[in-house]
Amino acid sequence: MNLDEYVAQQLQHLNDESHHNGLHLAQVQETVQSAVEHISRFLFDQVDFEAIHREAMLKVHRQELEEEQQQKQVPV
Repeated sequence: MNLDEYVAQQLQHLNDESHHNGLHLAQVQETVQSAVEHISRFLFDQVDFEAIHREAMLKVHRQELEEEQQQKQVPV
């Protein structure tokens, strides 16, 4: 085997390994993406958006009442 054949063979081996690694990387990316989707769905299902909305509206209402009370107070 001459040097050109050896270099060509090694280059082909590297290309094959690169392709193989690319396939593995794609599989890992798909697995990670699937895990992120499952986690996101789980977290979304754990949140009670109605309760959050109610709490936010109560806070706004309390702040409005406090502002009204402050405006009604006569400065000394």
